[in-house]
Amino acid sequence: MWDCPIHSGGIANANSVFNLTCALLLLPCVGIYEKLSHRLIKDKPAPVGKYDEMLDALNPVFISTPAVAFGRCYDILLVMYQLASTNIGRAFNMFTQYDPEVMKQMQADEGYIDSIADHVSNYLVQISASITAQYHVEIMNYYFSAITEFERLGDHALNMADIAAELAGKDSAFSKDALSELAVLWKLLDTILGHTHEAFRKQNSAEARRIEPLEQVVDDMVGVLKQNHLKRLRDGECEVFNGSEFFNLLSEAERISDVCSNVGVATVARATPGIKHHIHDYISVLHSGRDEEFNRVYQAVHDEYFRQLPGRE
Repeated sequence: MWDCPIHSGGIANANSVFNLTCALLLLPCVGIYEKLSHRLIKDKPAPVGKYDEMLDALNPVFISTPAVAFGRCYDILLVMYQLASTNIGRAFNMFTQYDPEVMKQMQADEGYIDSIADHVSNYLVQISASITAQYHVEIMNYYFSAITEFERLGDHALNMADIAAELAGKDSAFSKDALSELAVLWKLLDTILGHTHEAFRKQNSAEARRIEPLEQVVDDMVGVLKQNHLKRLRDGECEVFNGSEFFNLLSEAERISDVCSNVGVATVARATPGIKHHIHDYISVLHSGRDEEFNRVYQAVHDEYFRQLPGRE
């Protein structure tokens, strides 16, 4: 039988019981302290998502300093854009060489894009409750718009990859001429994506202004490629299923250029307050031929890329 330490074991036994009692009382806290120690010591880092550390930087502690908080958003929005842009390039490549592993990587990166969109959106909502300066409100609105547009880019990339998967599943492919046309269209889109990246990264209105004329060239090229493909269908050079998928792919490409246009116009509007409330009029002037710079860039880009299409000198 266990004796009471006060009567049978003296001070030493009393200390033992005290230590045991403390240990029992602290037992529920051990898990918490263990987790804290792992965070502090980091001798065995737990596996984390690819962008968890960057997302952790969206910390509420920075909200009281909007410039810092917006800086954190900016950094990860650039990553979001790069993920979407990379996936678009992968999607175009899938039409010449379909790879299920690349498809898995695209789907994984699309998951990161969605996660970034959710985290940054929630963070901006938190920031909105503490800002009063109009300048900060404009940044917040610009970033909300960027989240929507960048997420759309990722969606269009996956839609294109799904078309490639459909073709691969039927052991089919586009004709040689169709693939040559797509290669030119991708070069044009890649150029637009590059200007869009620089426009957002540097808040560069000069880069942003180059997007709109290129978007018009995309629209022109998509129209020509549709006519070319209809002719191939009539001549029996392409299967009907492939024909519908080619048209779907062209629609996705057109939407990608539309997204880039939205980012470009928003960037110009930020740098040019007079445009902000008259965006429709601004775009109308550009596309009506009343802007000399637009006309010059449009014609140069149109000539450069249309010259590369098969069957053209």
